[in-house]
Amino acid sequence: MILLLVSFQSFSQNNGWFGYQLDSFAKFKLPVKNASLFDSIDSGVEIYELSAKLNGVHYVGSKSVIEQSILPSDPKELYELYDNAVSQVKKSFPNSEETKSDITKSGYQGRKYTLKDENNFPVYSAELYLLENNLYMFYYINDAKEETVDSDYFFRSIFLSEDRNIEQFKGSSDFFKMMNLFKIELLVVLGIFGLIITLIIKNRKKTA
Repeated sequence: MILLLVSFQSFSQNNGWFGYQLDSFAKFKLPVKNASLFDSIDSGVEIYELSAKLNGVHYVGSKSVIEQSILPSDPKELYELYDNAVSQVKKSFPNSEETKSDITKSGYQGRKYTLKDENNFPVYSAELYLLENNLYMFYYINDAKEETVDSDYFFRSIFLSEDRNIEQFKGSSDFFKMMNLFKIELLVVLGIFGLIITLIIKNRKKTA
C-alpha cells in the first residue's frame, strides 16, 4: 500500500480560485493556492485526489482508475456505475434525501447528485464523469450548515478534454462484471478516507 499526502500548488488563479489538473483529461478549480493531495495505490486500486476547505466546505476533485471488467458498454451501465459510486457516500449521511440528474459536459455523459439533510439543507453534492477507464468525481461536503454560495462556481470550473477520441463505453456486456461493482464503492471509501486523514493532519499542524 502506498499513500502520499502532500501540499500541491496550483498553476493559475482567478478571483481567489486556483486552477488544478488531475491529468490531461480533467481540470478544475479550488479556493486555495496549495491544495491537499492524496495519492494511493492499494491492491491495484488507484486514486488521486486534490482537496481544499473554505468556510466549512470541503471541495474535492478525484480520479480513480476503473478495472476493464466493470467498464460500461452502454449508457444504462454507465449510470449504474455512477449510482454505485455514490451509494457508499449516502451511508455517511443517514436520513439524507438524494436527488440526481443526468448532465453533459464537453459532450460527455455524467450524473449530478445532491444529498439534503432532514432540514432540506444540502450537505453533499457531486458530479461524476467516466472518460476511458478513469472515473472523475468532483464534490463538496458541507460542514458549515450555511449556504454554499461557491458551489456553482466550483462545478462550472470543471473542464474536460474535448478530444473526440476519448471513449465512455469501452466495456463488453457481461453479467458477471456486476459482481465487481463493490470495487467502485471501495474507491469512494478510499477517497473519503484520504480526505479525512488530510484534514486531520492539517488541523494537528495548526494546533501544534
